[in-house]
Amino acid sequence: MLAQVLTRPWHADPAHSDAGDVDFPDSQLAHLNLARSIERSIRSRTGGRVRRLNVEVAGGRIVVRGSAATYHVKQLALQAVLDTAGSAGARPVKLDVHVRPGPAPRTFQRAGSPRDA
Repeated sequence: MLAQVLTRPWHADPAHSDAGDVDFPDSQLAHLNLARSIERSIRSRTGGRVRRLNVEVAGGRIVVRGSAATYHVKQLALQAVLDTAGSAGARPVKLDVHVRPGPAPRTFQRAGSPRDA
């Protein structure tokens, strides 16, 4: 996958690169930077509530994958993508975020409360 290729380490300065490092063409670097920017925006807007978040920019489109506990979080993720990618020009967005409610949050009771009886 393109995302796997783009996440390998690289150095802009060939004098400091190792044999295993890769220099990316400008278009791939721009796609990587956009994907990272979108991912940061989604994490910030949703408070990190999109699980298994993966953002790819390839073939002129943006693909966002993951899962969320509510449709509201999914909507926040979409708005984050649109706000971030809006400055990068019009690109199709595939939002593949599945809504899967997680376990209910635990509530804690103080010692000596009626539930302890």
